[in-house]
Amino acid sequence: MRLTTKQIAVIKQKTALIFGDDAQVYLFGSRIDDNAKGGDIDLFIDLAKEIENPVAKTIRLNGVLQQEIGMQKIDIIFHALSYDWLPIHSEAKERGILL
Repeated sequence: MRLTTKQIAVIKQKTALIFGDDAQVYLFGSRIDDNAKGGDIDLFIDLAKEIENPVAKTIRLNGVLQQEIGMQKIDIIFHALSYDWLPIHSEAKERGILL
């Protein structure tokens, strides 16, 4: 996994702050491959509950992470109870790494 210990801690802390302590955050995509280079940070936030304003919270998390870990491309997808489960969610959860 190509994230530093500090980056992982910040991602987990800020995700819990914005989405709640029960939010699970997965890293998926090219950053899980230790042999790859570059690439954006792809995150999947899995929520086992209803949530208000998830799009606004996702945008807020992206901004906070940019400030904390530096300006870089961060893609965030989420799933909450009232939303359809999509193939990208399965891919992220099955192949991703729970932080």
